[in-house]
Amino acid sequence: MNAASYFAGSGLTYSIVQANGLQVTDWVNLNPATGMVTFTAGLSNVGWNYFQITASDGLGTSLMQPFGLLVNSAPVITENLDTLYAIENIPFAKKLPRGLFLDPDNNPLVITALVSPNSPLPNWLTFDTSTNILSGTPASTDTGTLILQL
Repeated sequence: MNAASYFAGSGLTYSIVQANGLQVTDWVNLNPATGMVTFTAGLSNVGWNYFQITASDGLGTSLMQPFGLLVNSAPVITENLDTLYAIENIPFAKKLPRGLFLDPDNNPLVITALVSPNSPLPNWLTFDTSTNILSGTPASTDTGTLILQL
């Protein structure tokens, strides 16, 4: 969130408190010069959190903007996957179980697949997010081990 989007002008300084007037804890960080607020939420922050940000011009004028932030629970892994094996020049396909991940807040989940850490899948391997099918045909030059990140 960028508080500058709420308050026009230059030379403003910003501050933030919880909506009840208490100081924010260390999971909320505000750059007082730019108004940029960053949040690093943990389990204790799940649910609605209410804040009030203030922009001051240094001449005695200030504006306050209340806002709420909903922190959802992180999805959890409900099953372990066995090691998958693909053989060169033979089509490979694996449908991931529908209940592989569970969202405690009952939000819809979309599974994505990457090569760990955060790299795209190799050209021979695809993942269809609508069917949860991982498929492809590795060539003889595609031998080796891939660690997938779902």
